[in-house]
Amino acid sequence: MDASSFLKLFGLVLSSIASAVFSSMEMLLNRLRREEVKEIVDKGGSDADRVTDYLRNPRKYLGTAFIIKGCCLVVSTILCFMLFRPIVASPLYGNLISFAIASSLIVLLSEIIPYNYSKNRGGGSVVHAISTLKYAYILLYPLIKPFLWGGDILIRAFGGTPDGENGMISKEDLEALQMVADSDEVLEEEEREMIHRIWELPDTIVREIMVPRTEMVCLNVESDIQKVLDVAVESGHSRIPVYEETVDNIIGVLYVKDLLRCWRDGISQVNLADVIREPFFVPEVKNVKDLFRELRLSRRHIAIVVDEYGGTAGLVTMEDILEEIVGDIQDEYDIEEQSFQKLDENTYIADARIDLHEVNEKLGIEMPADEIESIGGLLAELLGRVPDPGDEVEYGGVKFTVMEADERRAIKVRIEVPEKSDDEGDN
Repeated sequence: MDASSFLKLFGLVLSSIASAVFSSMEMLLNRLRREEVKEIVDKGGSDADRVTDYLRNPRKYLGTAFIIKGCCLVVSTILCFMLFRPIVASPLYGNLISFAIASSLIVLLSEIIPYNYSKNRGGGSVVHAISTLKYAYILLYPLIKPFLWGGDILIRAFGGTPDGENGMISKEDLEALQMVADSDEVLEEEEREMIHRIWELPDTIVREIMVPRTEMVCLNVESDIQKVLDVAVESGHSRIPVYEETVDNIIGVLYVKDLLRCWRDGISQVNLADVIREPFFVPEVKNVKDLFRELRLSRRHIAIVVDEYGGTAGLVTMEDILEEIVGDIQDEYDIEEQSFQKLDENTYIADARIDLHEVNEKLGIEMPADEIESIGGLLAELLGRVPDPGDEVEYGGVKFTVMEADERRAIKVRIEVPEKSDDEGDN
């Protein structure tokens, strides 16, 4: 065997081994189970950090393994043809033999060996795979990143959504992340809270997070420019629903920047019907996770929520959904003042719109949160009418006093919870 053939054979062996190794790593990560994640996270330390990093960005690790494996298989196939085709005199048979050997190598290296290796391996092998792929990604970044970008471009070109860009991660990833979140040694409190919020998001419907109809700022389609500007300045909103005749007939959404663009172009008289954008309607029982995906893919920021009769129930923005994950964001539809304020150990001031689930969680009490959504709704139910300032109601040992109200609803409520006895405190 001459030196050239020896180098080709050595390259074939090396590329074949590398292909089998990275195929095994890819299969190990794809087979990662919740029990293995829990075992690693419970131990804490650097291994838990590595697994957490993988769960945060699996595409980087799996993409690295797949690309390196693919490149090694291509090299192995080329070297097979270069080594075995000259052995047979007939070019046809030489190509067929080379093809058979290359195909056998591909099946053996990318399926059979990795499958048998990964099926009985535990968490330690997973951690080693993650570490190896992390260093491989760093070292081969100029090679791997263009492949990842190119794959994303092709997927988008055919109308698809690249992995990790569909707005949500899988249920299995959420389960694993929740286990990581339950470990006090791995994540900060804010990160754990965020993961738990993501976990709860699939069970949340639009009605729970929307801005209700009574608090919507809307414009009549016949409003003049001065009226539009006054409303925009006073409310601070950049997107305002526009209705015809009644709020139940929303015909579009005005983006204030579109109006300013008309002014820039020297158009002083503008008909709102000509500049508003088509509204996006969603039912109030729609799943928030699905709405998030639809808003992102359609590049919309606001949706009009309708009830079962087709009337306007409220509106929801992309920011409202994001707040369900990351917490409060100061935005145009947010309440600027503090919605829940503690005066002492037993007395609180709350916005009447605050969700009863939140009140129950903060105060450790049990209000009928599944039947009624807000404190204001509870007071209206107990009184049988719209609450007036000064009204006092006691329910389940908790005293509610209406501090501020208008003709339609309660605005601010004082809450007094009973003092805990010594026995309760010890428990």
